[in-house]
Amino acid sequence: MKGTYIIVIHLRENSKIIIGSLGKLDFIKGYYLYIGSAMGNKGSTTLENRIKRHISESNNKNLFWHVDYLLASKFCLITKIYLIPTIIRLECIISKEL
Repeated sequence: MKGTYIIVIHLRENSKIIIGSLGKLDFIKGYYLYIGSAMGNKGSTTLENRIKRHISESNNKNLFWHVDYLLASKFCLITKIYLIPTIIRLECIISKEL
């Protein structure tokens, strides 16, 4: 399945988190949204597998996307995931509306 997804992330404490090549960044406790697309027909690029990757334990995956580093924080919790089956990339449209 192809589509766009929104991950609601709760950061329970103010944190300094290393985000790959961006280095150590300050994050204020609260809620964050991550919006992504998965437009592949097979493997890691399908919507189902992309979500499975995001919800998997950080010690079981290579940290690749910036959100991986955030989700690896012991203070982060995914509270909700919205799936939008579509063949159109909607990340930018949704981000602008939020």
